[in-house]
Amino acid sequence: MSSRHFPEEKYEVVMEYLTKNMTKAETCSRHGIFPTQLAKWKEQFIKGGKKGLSSGKHPYSREEEIDDLKKMI
Repeated sequence: MSSRHFPEEKYEVVMEYLTKNMTKAETCSRHGIFPTQLAKWKEQFIKGGKKGLSSGKHPYSREEEIDDLKKMI
């Protein structure tokens, strides 16, 4: 995985950790992330559900989407 993770990727990792009876170390190794990252994602998910994992700016931001639409006009 890249250093920028989409909410869907985070969700899949957290759900795998919570439902597949895997250790934190196994999950992190499988996905190439650090245990602190998994702990943060798990906390965000518990507090805000799937939507809670979408904090931060995505590689394709809303501003870029607006710029692309302006180019089409």
